[in-house]
Amino acid sequence: MRRWWAVARAHWFALGMAAIALGLLTSALVGERGLIRVAQLREELRTASGQNFRLLQSVDRLRKRLHAIRTDDTALERLARQRLRLVRDGETIYRIEPEGRPDAQATVRPDLR
Repeated sequence: MRRWWAVARAHWFALGMAAIALGLLTSALVGERGLIRVAQLREELRTASGQNFRLLQSVDRLRKRLHAIRTDDTALERLARQRLRLVRDGETIYRIEPEGRPDAQATVRPDLR
């Protein structure tokens, strides 16, 4: 023990600098602005950039669709037929139910059997 203490007293400056260097290294790795946090933030930025790109593509697609609906009567008619189930005068709608549906029999009126 005395020998260690004698070495420590003789090299106190070097040991102090080593302790400070160890503290700075630890802070540089795991601190608030450390390398680990920077790597996490870069990954988060990459993910957000990808999501932003996908959202911009979606907005562009929706703008083109809106423009088509506003300017093209065929697109507007197609939308009205799909969403509002509108038909033209004289058209007949045939609705075919799949046989595998359990409620397909329930939709058939008894007087039509």
